[in-house]
Amino acid sequence: LLLVVFTGYLIIYNIFQISVTGDIRFYGLLKTIGVTPRQLRRIIREQALALCAVGIPLGLLAGWSVGALLTPVVMEQTTLGAASASVSASPLIFLASALFALVTVLLSCARPGRIAARVSPVEATKYTEALPTVKKHRMFHGTKVGRMAMANLGRNRSKTILVILSLALCVVLLNVLYAYVGGFDMEKYLDARTCADFIVSSPAYFRYAHNVDEYISQGMIDQIAANTEQTISGCGWCIPGTSYPQVWLTKERWTECVSVYEFDESIDSLLRQAAKRGEAIAVNSMIEGLDEALLGKLAVIDGDLAALTDPDAHNIALAIRTDDYGNPIDQDIYPAVGEKLDISYVNEDYFIDARSGKLSDEETPPEDLQYVVAGSKDVEYTVCAWVTVPYPMGFRHGTLGYDLVLPAKRLQEDSGQTVVPLLYLFDTPDAAAESAAEEYLADLTSDDAFALMYESKATMRADFESFQNFFLLLGGLLCTIIGIVGILNFFNAVMTGILSRRREFAVLQAVGMTNSQLKAMLIFEGGYYALGAATLALMLSLLLEPLVERLLVNLFWFFSPRLTFLPALAALPVFALLGVLVPLILYRAAAKQTIVERLREAES
Repeated sequence: LLLVVFTGYLIIYNIFQISVTGDIRFYGLLKTIGVTPRQLRRIIREQALALCAVGIPLGLLAGWSVGALLTPVVMEQTTLGAASASVSASPLIFLASALFALVTVLLSCARPGRIAARVSPVEATKYTEALPTVKKHRMFHGTKVGRMAMANLGRNRSKTILVILSLALCVVLLNVLYAYVGGFDMEKYLDARTCADFIVSSPAYFRYAHNVDEYISQGMIDQIAANTEQTISGCGWCIPGTSYPQVWLTKERWTECVSVYEFDESIDSLLRQAAKRGEAIAVNSMIEGLDEALLGKLAVIDGDLAALTDPDAHNIALAIRTDDYGNPIDQDIYPAVGEKLDISYVNEDYFIDARSGKLSDEETPPEDLQYVVAGSKDVEYTVCAWVTVPYPMGFRHGTLGYDLVLPAKRLQEDSGQTVVPLLYLFDTPDAAAESAAEEYLADLTSDDAFALMYESKATMRADFESFQNFFLLLGGLLCTIIGIVGILNFFNAVMTGILSRRREFAVLQAVGMTNSQLKAMLIFEGGYYALGAATLALMLSLLLEPLVERLLVNLFWFFSPRLTFLPALAALPVFALLGVLVPLILYRAAAKQTIVERLREAES
């Protein structure tokens, strides 16, 4: 945004400078008939306001239209989806944009206005845009076209620097964008977002629903297994119904656990609502049962996972939360390996009105509700391990309490309830089997009668590529805007130089400079602009890329730094072509008059 604002200022500034340069003799004549410097500045300012009256409404309309087109594209990359996209037509947005554009224009035309106001009628006929020099050095080694071009650029160093900077900025942004999008590591993304070639369940599971009676039927699992080639396969299981297993904690541990998710002011309310047994307080938790084949997909942080399958002991694994980089977080809230956990598998529960102790009704305020466990099967477990469960094979939603893992058979035995498949996942032996399974599942899930969805590595790759294309679209659009502005600034700078030096060129040709030498001098000037822009772009890229990459590593867990200067190098021939073509085209348009006509026009 800052780059766009800055380059926008540069192009508006150059446009007004060209206008002033082209009309400088006219302003000089106005001063001879009594127009004051203040009036000249007002003329230029009113010209700018007249342009704003036309340009700002058109810009607002174009900006709103582009926003209307891009918003669905942006929203499509989020979990909300494109259907939730709406384009705001708030008057405040348009007012703020219009004021911003107006201020930018007024700032941009300030210096050209001062130039027009300061020039005298005599100076106006000889204006060449050169800044006053402190000291002139006599040259004894002759005059070269290249040296003349370099000296011409040195006449107005500030303008030269701004043009070079505006050209370099688009390359720097493109280079950063290329390194940014190119650093998105698909393998890192797939490692974190997938733990199997295919995961199948109902739409409710993939839409983060909870308390669903059944996610995928055993019949569908058998059908999929019969029509696909598999190596490792298995199910994650859950307890159906609306009641969560309750883990009983001390008040201190309960507060630590809940405070991770809730603001301090709501903890007291939750404490009043929680079920209680003497000094123990219950917290909703989730227990997932895993087939034995899937236990190998768990990462052990502490303890021994083998104890989980011991038939003679009641052991349970505690799934701890991690950040995007896989590092454990909030470790203080978890019971240590070896600690005991009392868990109730609820089969009867209700809410009472805490004020009266009677069953709650619709008129009971939420803050006076209290949860009561009336019937349950209680089991004491020993925490045998801390593990991390891959996100794709977990519940995909959370509670205030803990996420726990048991073998599927142990979960059914201990809960005394019939557990249901939460998900079904499997790996394939090779690429051909994966492709065949992909085709089969795509055809199966397209039939509404089966009410199934699936995730695969192929769908994850497509999501990742869509995510990359999203940044390429927005970043490419931004680079295009800045690139066009940079080229226009370069175009304007060359045009300003040629317009302001028409008399000078005529004099040089009158004393013997050939047309080809004059063209060569202008090409050298364009080449110096291009060389300076390319050099500055490489230097800024070398300076900024490591800083940007460190920032991106902290922002995106799937980012891998990849230092590259390919866009900056690719811009070199483009700049070289611009440096040759633009001066030649502009000079050809300016040199249609003969030398005598240009000298007479300058002296008139």
